[in-house]
Amino acid sequence: MKRILEYADTVPFRELDIRELEGRRDRMEQEILRCKTMRNLLYEDLKAGIVSKEDYAELYEGYSAKRKKAEEAVRNIQNEIHDILESKTEKYQWLDYFVRHGNIRCLTRTAAVEPIDRVKVYDRKHIEVVFHFDDCYWSLLDRMHSAGYTVSGSAGKVQGSGRKEVM
Repeated sequence: MKRILEYADTVPFRELDIRELEGRRDRMEQEILRCKTMRNLLYEDLKAGIVSKEDYAELYEGYSAKRKKAEEAVRNIQNEIHDILESKTEKYQWLDYFVRHGNIRCLTRTAAVEPIDRVKVYDRKHIEVVFHFDDCYWSLLDRMHSAGYTVSGSAGKVQGSGRKEVM
């Protein structure tokens, strides 16, 4: 649990998502601009007689529809960014659990029920604890690696070189 709290303090989890969303938003805004430009050029082609009125109307509607779709995508992305900043997303709920319970002195039933999915007992010396948050944890490590962080730890952890090392 201490390891996850250390990650929470050293790696900007939400910033990774926001950076990715801002990239998508920028691409959508470029698409909006492209559609506006194409519509303007289309009008020039109509005036020059290069395009018929029927073709103009069809192409104009197509560019308008693409633009509206991109504008809607930008609004949705802005809402996602807002939700992340306001902590309204459930994506990091598992991390919030560890922040809330970071300083427990002994394991109680209440503290164990939420994070532990099941405990497998193989024999007297070997058990396996399966957490509800395992998939979130591994997904997060993969995303950290792809964002340029070095993540190291026990066997099976993501390893690589990057801007910042998380131990």
